Amino acid sequence: MDKKLYTIIVHSENFAGLLNQVTAVFTRRQINIESLNVSASSIKGVHKYTITAWTDKDIIEKVVKQIREEDRRDSGTLLHRG
Repeated sequence: MDKKLYTIIVHSENFAGLLNQVTAVFTRRQINIESLNVSASSIKGVHKYTITAWTDKDIIEKVVKQIREEDRRDSGTLLHRG
């Protein structure tokens, strides 16, 4: 398995439980989060979640897809992968 350090950035309205939902996606796949930073963004009412993790391309794509699916159920999150 060719692991690389991936960065995922999630922009979302600030609502209770989002951080738990996002980290649960990693936990279910047994991916250790290397770093996690949550802060207000430059857009009023929107927060930025920056998450880094060592994994492979196939797994990170599944994580991103799952976070997007969670998002459709909850709010208007914009997700970016770096």
